[in-house]
Amino acid sequence: MKKLFFTVSGILLLFCSCIQNNEQQHNCPVYVPENTVALTTKYISVYPSDWKEFDQPLERYSYATFELEDITKTVLDYGAVMAYLIGSTDNPLPYIFPLETEAGDTIMHNYRFDLEEKAITFILESSDMDIYLPQDTIQFKVSVFSPN
Repeated sequence: MKKLFFTVSGILLLFCSCIQNNEQQHNCPVYVPENTVALTTKYISVYPSDWKEFDQPLERYSYATFELEDITKTVLDYGAVMAYLIGSTDNPLPYIFPLETEAGDTIMHNYRFDLEEKAITFILESSDMDIYLPQDTIQFKVSVFSPN
């Protein structure tokens, strides 16, 4: 009985000290941080006419750039941006998948993205170094995590 009394008393004292410290030091589990993050999600349709070619000796790919006001300097420095290729599921970028050619070869396609202030660029790069311009509309989901 003594053991139970001291155990319960100890727990109550710990809980009470935690509540008291919470007002002064914010180091208890009940503390809610003042810094929060805002999440914004945008859906972007990339049409076949949006794709452009980048053709340099060491790099060849197709790309499409879109303005996105939510990508601020603060987001680039302290936040995060996640992009997804929407198919039967949301596939996080970079998304690499095999594609069989008419000749029976398999090449790898890589959808990825690049960021700059106020803009996002979707990139399609291929393992055979050819430039492929998508012929279908592709849907992307972009989630921007901005610190407040």
